Amino acid sequence: MGTARVQPLVTWPRTVIGGRPFVVSVDLALVDGGQEEWPFEGEEAEFTCIVDGAFHFRVEAVHDASVVLHRFGGSYGPATFMVVPHRTTGRHALRLTSLTSRGIVMGSVELPVEIREAAGVDDSTNPDVEMVGLAARSPVAPPLPRKEALCILMGRYTPGELPDLPDTYEAGERVVDGLVRLGYDCKVLRDPGNADLRFEAVRFFQETHPQTAAHVVYFSGHGVVDPATRELLLPGSDGSMQALADANRFRDWQVCADDSPGGHPTLFLLDTCYSGNAVDLQALDAPDFARNHGTHGRYVVASSAPDEPSYSNVFSRSLADVLEEIAEGRLVADSVGTSISLYTVSERIQQRMLEREPLPQTQRVTTQAVPEPAPPFFPVLPASGGADGAIEEPSAGGGRLRVLGLHGFGNAAMSASAIKAVWLPAIQGGLVRAGARRAVPSIDLTMAYYAHLLMRRVAQGPPPPDDMDDPGGAEEERVLRDWLAASGAPQPRRGLKPNTAVRQAVNWLARSQGMASRPLAAFLTKSIREVRTYFDEDNHAKVSAFVHERIIEDRPDVVLAHSLGAVAAYEALWREPYAKVETLVTFGSALGLVADRLAPHAGNPGRPPGVKRWIDVADASDFVTLPGLQRRFANVESLRIETGGFAAHAARSYLSSPAVAGILVDALARRSHR
Repeated sequence: MGTARVQPLVTWPRTVIGGRPFVVSVDLALVDGGQEEWPFEGEEAEFTCIVDGAFHFRVEAVHDASVVLHRFGGSYGPATFMVVPHRTTGRHALRLTSLTSRGIVMGSVELPVEIREAAGVDDSTNPDVEMVGLAARSPVAPPLPRKEALCILMGRYTPGELPDLPDTYEAGERVVDGLVRLGYDCKVLRDPGNADLRFEAVRFFQETHPQTAAHVVYFSGHGVVDPATRELLLPGSDGSMQALADANRFRDWQVCADDSPGGHPTLFLLDTCYSGNAVDLQALDAPDFARNHGTHGRYVVASSAPDEPSYSNVFSRSLADVLEEIAEGRLVADSVGTSISLYTVSERIQQRMLEREPLPQTQRVTTQAVPEPAPPFFPVLPASGGADGAIEEPSAGGGRLRVLGLHGFGNAAMSASAIKAVWLPAIQGGLVRAGARRAVPSIDLTMAYYAHLLMRRVAQGPPPPDDMDDPGGAEEERVLRDWLAASGAPQPRRGLKPNTAVRQAVNWLARSQGMASRPLAAFLTKSIREVRTYFDEDNHAKVSAFVHERIIEDRPDVVLAHSLGAVAAYEALWREPYAKVETLVTFGSALGLVADRLAPHAGNPGRPPGVKRWIDVADASDFVTLPGLQRRFANVESLRIETGGFAAHAARSYLSSPAVAGILVDALARRSHR
């Protein structure tokens, strides 16, 4: 072992334009030594590069965020990152951190960047923007008109008054991120009191930047109807049901918008019970407003009808999905102009809501009549080379490999594009490490997202308790006992509460697998609940029908099914008419845990009729796969890998493994010979 050290070689522009993407390139080099002083075991050393944009930049890795050094030939190429600066002008900094393959931090360094408005930057004097030839191939969005958003996330309330809404933050932050990607300067308020909420609303509308083109107000929290006037009230965190007069009235917010300097169009996005009252008020006031302020005035997209509650932040999650589609160029304008109409946006939100909440009483999205051309709320952005934002490269030949991915437990808060943003870099990184870099651009990954079909209906209130002592606890205990029996663990004694039984199971699993018990307990509790939900009220038939339709429509060459997704894929592939798939890959599969509950071939399970090859990949440290598949299923090839640690069950760990890379390379070769 020598004394050589690794130093990052970074290329980035020192001056950028707010809202305009740029590329950061990170390579590594060995300094203060040579081949004879190679300081690592083996001939290759892999490092992970993390570029953190904090509050001022959005950062996405292009392909893989790793750099592999070779003892005799430098690196295999730099890690590249697409960075979009927010419109917070001034001097800021990215932070680059490098880690070894074992997670040891090598060091961290700041990359100073000055963000300017377009008018203040002369590209001819900023040659760094043209670095390494990538900027010319990267999707570069045109400067966006200035837009401002006030985002209110109400999750905590005075105890004893209104129940807390802890899911608000996660869903709301996705909405905020989507607005930022569309060029909005976002002011975010978390749990303001009534007085602060009123003050910030007035200030938002009165302190308008001269170049602002549009306003958006997003509110997620409780909504209350004044019994006397039937007006919509939006209480702050200190709101009292006995003091409704202190709550913020939506009508007052309208007045603030009307008095805003410049008469900019304003869009209210309301995720609150009875929010349709705001739409009714807009319709009544529309003639007066149009007469005084012109055609582009105030608009509302509401989460529910005037007499309906809102549930489970379904509206905010669906809104975030649609904002992602717009930002990635997947939702286009239906008429001539530079903005997508509110009709198109609201209809798409409604579709996503119905996918998540397919019950008879559904929420509705309603809007005031919208003039044409569309107000500039949702700009049309150029497509960015795919939903993952990766730069397309020429294929290595043989066409592209169509891959359909099915996620596992715990993805209700994610979207299909967010899951793909995790899966695709992991697959690409695994291919690079396996020496198949030329196969990277040939992977065409799409996701069959089904988590919305398993969401439980919660009326704008706290989620079910995590201790599993809810009305479904008995069924969850049954799932737990089946899990323990399949894993060879000792059964907890009868009569224990479900949460006590989980703790006993966790202690045994933690000792047998060398894991920390606390994160294992959280994962096991959520996983068992989701297994119960999957089989509750025949949800598995609903999910398998949905997945079956996706497989028939997409005609994938390879199905990658993780965890609970392996169960959904297996049942879908047994549905008639049988879908034809060249290769089914299950990894971290929960099939061994639920083999007795599958339909329709639980008694004699085997490879589905339309599948030519079924491969199951299981990590030796993944307790979900402890029962194994070969004992219960016929005609399945089993591959064992070892990554170790609690992250063994994570999709990223499997997808970046040489085993999965080898399967994909083989499938690509088979496709090229068909």
